[in-house]
Amino acid sequence: MAKEKGKDNSKDNIIAIGKKDMHKYVTSALIQLQNSNNIMIVARGRQIARAVSLSQILKNKFNFKIGKVEIGTEEIETESGKANVSNISIEVFR
Repeated sequence: MAKEKGKDNSKDNIIAIGKKDMHKYVTSALIQLQNSNNIMIVARGRQIARAVSLSQILKNKFNFKIGKVEIGTEEIETESGKANVSNISIEVFR
């Protein structure tokens, strides 16, 4: 089934922030925002600051709008036991 322009497919609209260069995330976000009305930027732990930076680049340089921002904590299993990891989701739309 072909993806229609303007339709939101939630998995395709998520940008998970990792350790890549910021310009790769900016490019990915711009491409996704051409095909969709909104995207979600998600990050955990130390990458939260990069997610916020990406949302601000999109807002200030490309005039997109920031929607809902959600923060939370996940409990994950590690080799040394359980650990709490913070997370963030930032909605960006046209």
